Amino acid sequence: MQQVLNNHERTQTFIKFLLFFFITVLVVVFAVFFDFRMPSVENKLLKSEVYDQRQMAANQDRFSNKHQVVTALLDSIERHPENADQIRLEFTNRLTELNNLNTATESGMTTTGKLNTALINGFAKMNDLIKKNEDLTKKLKRIEDLETQLRECREKLKESSPAQVVY
Repeated sequence: MQQVLNNHERTQTFIKFLLFFFITVLVVVFAVFFDFRMPSVENKLLKSEVYDQRQMAANQDRFSNKHQVVTALLDSIERHPENADQIRLEFTNRLTELNNLNTATESGMTTTGKLNTALINGFAKMNDLIKKNEDLTKKLKRIEDLETQLRECREKLKESSPAQVVY
């Protein structure tokens, strides 16, 4: 058998060819792998984002429904002052539920969480203002009643002794 003169160079070139061939095959395999694998990972990520968005929308719908109930109760306090204490108790319970729903569903740092917190605080302030208004109305009525009694007393005093009227 005859000896090839450039056997060493041929072996080296063949090894280089195999190395580049394997590198090229690996690049193609990785490209195909990522082409098929990445869409499923991206799909999972997008599905989780859609799920989160739907949860936020459902939570906001629940908050909105409870918000309407609280608004109706707040209006009922002014329309039915004879049942104000009972309505106010129900209002406080519903406002607590609304606050619990807000803290359970929102981190408090989101825009809707801040807005919902502001609405809850506004409802609480409105309730306090309505209560203060009722107290002031009662006090005003009491003042008017006392003024009426004072006038009646002065008239009786004037009738009983007209010469000794003191103002």
